[in-house]
Amino acid sequence: MLRYALFAAALMVPSAAHSDSGASAGIRIVLNVPEICQIEASIAPVDPKDGVARGNVFEMCNSGRGYRVIASHRSLAVGEAARIDYAGKTSALTRSGLTEIALRMGPNAKNSPVIVQTEGLRSSLAISLGIMAI
Repeated sequence: MLRYALFAAALMVPSAAHSDSGASAGIRIVLNVPEICQIEASIAPVDPKDGVARGNVFEMCNSGRGYRVIASHRSLAVGEAARIDYAGKTSALTRSGLTEIALRMGPNAKNSPVIVQTEGLRSSLAISLGIMAI
């Protein structure tokens, strides 16, 4: 169907060959690409011996303005601490439960290693990763 629509559009556009000499013709095509962002994490549970979890994350976002990778988790109590090393950048998880762990300027698709280190946890800690286009 698209092939016939393009053929019909080509017939409707006047060409310079069919007009007076010196004339020109053109066509403008505009495409709107939807903004798509996704993140997939494969992280092992925290090792009770050393309080560390390791894994890999695939992130992809085609936003021309860039995007943020956000870690969402439960609020940390006084005395509890957790750090996340994401693609070589270490961030302490905030007590609020929402921590920016990466800022990417422009579109990107990559795999990154992730290491979570915890100290003094009184209960289990689940971390969800998300992407927010800028």
